[in-house]
Amino acid sequence: MEIEFIKDILLIALCGASAFYCWMLSQRLKKLNDLKSGVGASIVTLTEAIERTHAAATTARGELFESIEEIKGLVADAESKAVRLERIMTDCDVKVVEAEQATNALKQVVEIEIPGARRKALKTTEGLLKVMADMKRHTAAMPRIVSSQPRAVETNKSTPTRRSHVA
Repeated sequence: MEIEFIKDILLIALCGASAFYCWMLSQRLKKLNDLKSGVGASIVTLTEAIERTHAAATTARGELFESIEEIKGLVADAESKAVRLERIMTDCDVKVVEAEQATNALKQVVEIEIPGARRKALKTTEGLLKVMADMKRHTAAMPRIVSSQPRAVETNKSTPTRRSHVA
């Protein structure tokens, strides 16, 4: 009987230890499930963070779509302006070629005309120099001609005075 008594005591002690262990696990589980400080609080915090992240993602998605539409408009505008710019560049290239051709044509005309114009200018200059020399010669002879002619006497002409009529 002693052995059975020892078995019963051991069994009771084991049951008491198991009950204490279960009570301790229950306390820990309550702490974990506490919404203020345990895993529950962590779950609540994570849930709120997920909701904020979802709201931010939704806002970002809306802004992204707006940005995409704006970029599409800007790209379309840039493409239309690129076509216009290409036309302007082509026109400029044509104008440069035309200007080069006009410059070459003027250069040829100038090369042909300048020697003749230079000769005419030299002849005109020579003619003007001769005329100026003749004028100097005639001007130098003028005082001799003028001094040999008698001078005309100037007469004093009086202006008529007004007379008043008495009635």
